[in-house]
Amino acid sequence: MARRIFVRTRHIIDKAPKENEYRKMVGVLKHGFIVQTEHSLEAILNKVESRITKSDTDDDEDDDELTDAEKKAILHIVKEETDSLDSFIDTTALVAFYVWAYNLGGENFLRSLGVPLTFDLKDKRVLGQIEQHVELLIKGLDQTTHNLVAEKIQQGIESGLNTKEVADSIREWIPETYTGRAETVARTETSRMVNTAQFEAASQNGAMGNVWVTQGADDECADN
Repeated sequence: MARRIFVRTRHIIDKAPKENEYRKMVGVLKHGFIVQTEHSLEAILNKVESRITKSDTDDDEDDDELTDAEKKAILHIVKEETDSLDSFIDTTALVAFYVWAYNLGGENFLRSLGVPLTFDLKDKRVLGQIEQHVELLIKGLDQTTHNLVAEKIQQGIESGLNTKEVADSIREWIPETYTGRAETVARTETSRMVNTAQFEAASQNGAMGNVWVTQGADDECADN
């Protein structure tokens, strides 16, 4: 007879930020974001300055607004000059974080079955999927960095700042922004891996029917 098992996950996600593996992930990402941006910032701004010149003699405020073509040119320069995040971080640390988060989800599922065992991911298929996910994550993070930096440069130019002032404003903006960004990524990816592990564990333990997940809910359930 099928029985419904409730798998509580919110407490796992809420406790994760206190764990060393989670804090290491945040530190790796934050450091990577900062170094990545700082490494290319001067080259980006020099190229932007050489290609996009705004008139200092016209008092018309609308004249300070960048055209869509100029905004696209700035974004193109940022992409062109910025090295990928994987040049500044150890991707094996990201893989280790995902394995840790996956194990959290696996252990949580086993506890819901009343089986207090340690979950130790060894499945090569899943490990391969994690490595692929890390690659996709970095591509997505690179794209977000490009957009963020390009937007800050655009704002600086439209505010009438010179190249040095734009650079200074970005350097002032980086620490808080990238700290919050690293925290958000770590929490999102922890939740993703915990849920993925529980779906996988439910499947491998003969779950009958579906596993329902409600965004932000405390419980997931599987009919077994």
